[in-house]
Amino acid sequence: MLTVIFGAGASYDSDPFKPTPYEYDDRPPLAKELFDQRFAKIAARYRRIAPITNDIRRRVADGENIETVLASLEAAASSYPPIPSQLMSIRFYLRDLIDETTTKWTQ
Repeated sequence: MLTVIFGAGASYDSDPFKPTPYEYDDRPPLAKELFDQRFAKIAARYRRIAPITNDIRRRVADGENIETVLASLEAAASSYPPIPSQLMSIRFYLRDLIDETTTKWTQ
């Protein structure tokens, strides 16, 4: 199964009147920011991702790219039964995250 994450980098600096990333919580995230604490309200809708969110954040902070982290979770799915539903919840979380941030950003 292939998961593709795209789009945030193109809009990240798309508004010259909003120059710094941390002044605007509605700025669409870069891939390394997809699980940032600023999106905790969206993540809270998907309780199944809670057990793996901190691990994802730590691994990304340590330099792993998000695709590698998610691929390793997928590879572990056969040996740990909760992972498939967690990965499905991540898909819905990402859908909401991208939808809400891009909607707010364009307003």
